[in-house]
Amino acid sequence: NALASNNITPGGGGTVTSGSAATLTSIGGGNFGGVIDGALSFTRSGNNTTLLTTAQTYTGATIIRGGTLQLRDQASILGTSSITNYFGALNIDNSNYTNFNSTDRVADGTAITLQGGTLTLTGAPGLTSTESVGTVTLQPGASTITSTMTAANGGTAILTLANLIRNAGTTLNLTGTNLGQAGSGNSQIVLTQIGGGAPTLTNGIIGGWAI
Repeated sequence: NALASNNITPGGGGTVTSGSAATLTSIGGGNFGGVIDGALSFTRSGNNTTLLTTAQTYTGATIIRGGTLQLRDQASILGTSSITNYFGALNIDNSNYTNFNSTDRVADGTAITLQGGTLTLTGAPGLTSTESVGTVTLQPGASTITSTMTAANGGTAILTLANLIRNAGTTLNLTGTNLGQAGSGNSQIVLTQIGGGAPTLTNGIIGGWAI
């Protein structure tokens, strides 16, 4: 079923909650202005998009199985215990309005696992958008990390990873708008550590697995 509300403005939907551990699963996409709360874990699956516009307060795991989980407007998942992305996309999206240029939609220490998945930071129009995430672990498959700007609206997007861990059988595509350049109209992906240590380059690259 879809996770949806008639009113998708932040805070405009209802609340889904549980006092004990349980999983809320959505397979139909949808736009939701409400709150997932309590001890719930949240799984979204299917070739569709789930748009959240409000700060979520659930404390269980977040699992993406295909499709897109889009965090826009006031949406955040700061309380989630972990994020696992199987061949889907997590879009940390600041594109809608300049007054929703959030710098903390995902907690800095939250572990993220990508298995053929995509992690994207989309910058706010004309502003500097930043997001820091915890350790990102790559499982077998071709994953992508993107830092990009809202089309034709300038600004800067900077996505920082505390650590990047690569397992055997993985590749990573790092993409963005003028990626690596500073200043308006450009984007950056900052790898603070790789494999638990300071990044090192071989012949000017971090490895053949990164493209």
